[in-house]
Amino acid sequence: MDSHLVSHEEKYLLNQLANYPINNDGKFSNKGKVLDWPGCTIIYNIKESSKLSLELQKIQNKFKKLSFSNKYSYLPKSSFHMTLFDCCNIRTHNSKFWPKNISQSDDFLEIAFKLSEKLNNYSFPKNINVKLQKFFGGFSTLLLPNTLNDNQILRSCRDDLSKILGIKYDNHITYTFHITLAYLLKPLTLKEVKNLQIIDKQNSQEFKKEVPFIELNNPEICVFDNMYKFTNVKKLTRIT
Repeated sequence: MDSHLVSHEEKYLLNQLANYPINNDGKFSNKGKVLDWPGCTIIYNIKESSKLSLELQKIQNKFKKLSFSNKYSYLPKSSFHMTLFDCCNIRTHNSKFWPKNISQSDDFLEIAFKLSEKLNNYSFPKNINVKLQKFFGGFSTLLLPNTLNDNQILRSCRDDLSKILGIKYDNHITYTFHITLAYLLKPLTLKEVKNLQIIDKQNSQEFKKEVPFIELNNPEICVFDNMYKFTNVKKLTRIT
């Protein structure tokens, strides 16, 4: 998610924002069924038993009670995470975004192992704090670095990863950190958007009281077959 989309929430939800159609990139069917969409990424996983996860589940359950909740496909708590750096996926094949010096392949586990090897001597930052900016569109938790120092560390880390892995997306600079709770399947009506904006504001106020900041540690290089599960490659066996 990039800052341009964030700045034009209403237009996006109405499906009126140029170059940002509501199509979920083929990750879900029109009826909300999760589809195969493999890839690898670097994330901060959110433990299901954590206070953060429990508070996110509360917010997600409130969204599920909305009269227009059928326009969303909600994610399981096991998939909650904050992306630090997107690596590659089925949609980046044969594109300028594919990792440099990595052969084109559908074996994302092997790709993840190769990317992991490139990071063997890299030290990820520790004890980074972020905080809620606001809930967005009934499906996303927008996050901000807690301090200017946190912001500098996170942005510098993304720059490092881009150089080491040979990957740079168009939204590298404008990328907005977030936690996805659902995917939007259909445009909302103007009435639904206005209602949602009021609810998002209320949810944001409540969430900030319970979770004033989020501490991030130990990012993981993960592989995924779809948006329901992200698996740390360190827990998997490489087949040679």
